[in-house]
Amino acid sequence: MVDKRGLVASYPFAVPAPEQYQPRNEERFRAQMAQANAEINDRLANLETDVDAVEQGLAAIPPPPTVPAFATDPEALDGTSPDTIISPATLKVVLDTLAELVVPTGAIMYFAGNDPPGWLNCDGAVVTTANAALRDYLLAAGSPYGVDGADPKLPDLRGEFVRGADLGRGVDPGRAFGSLQLDQIQRLVGDFISVQTIGTGLRTSGILRQLASTASAIWQGATSVNRNTTLQLDTQFDASVRSGAETRPRNVSLRACIKT
Repeated sequence: MVDKRGLVASYPFAVPAPEQYQPRNEERFRAQMAQANAEINDRLANLETDVDAVEQGLAAIPPPPTVPAFATDPEALDGTSPDTIISPATLKVVLDTLAELVVPTGAIMYFAGNDPPGWLNCDGAVVTTANAALRDYLLAAGSPYGVDGADPKLPDLRGEFVRGADLGRGVDPGRAFGSLQLDQIQRLVGDFISVQTIGTGLRTSGILRQLASTASAIWQGATSVNRNTTLQLDTQFDASVRSGAETRPRNVSLRACIKT
């Protein structure tokens, strides 16, 4: 039973009538939902503002640079690509190529100490595949310093002077490239020339030098024009030089090496 105040009469207390209780609860729920929706809308608005700010900030950040690609060995050697990088392995190829251009395989130089890395002493040794580039170089040249089986030999420059190959000039004709030439002294030539007048007509040439001469007869072959006279000739040959087992200029001993 419901009284006039909308309360259910029940003992020992009274509660709101269901038809009145439901509307009040729904109103409060709607109010809470409205408040929640308002808060959500506010947060969404703020979030949109924050997203806009983030997007603007991201837009202001410059794009990262493009990561360059690695150059191939030919590209690195060509050196014309502005946007590639080289790896350590490619760098070694470049450096080795530059070293080959500066001092090519087969070049010979003199050193004041031991053999430097990448060089061999010019001692006539056999060049094997351990030094393939130099081996191929000597084989292509025709192995001018000899072979041992299929392998060429190095030139042996120990104790030797080097002479430029003639190559058709005619100063040192008949020489094979890379051949050894023994020591030699140019011939010494001298003459007694034309006795025409005793005492004044005697002349010398070459290594012979006239100091004095007196005579009163002219010899023709084995016959004297005047058998009672004599011919006296003083000559001089100057050999006051250092002598030994070889002919050589002044020199300094250095180590001859060849680039591998």
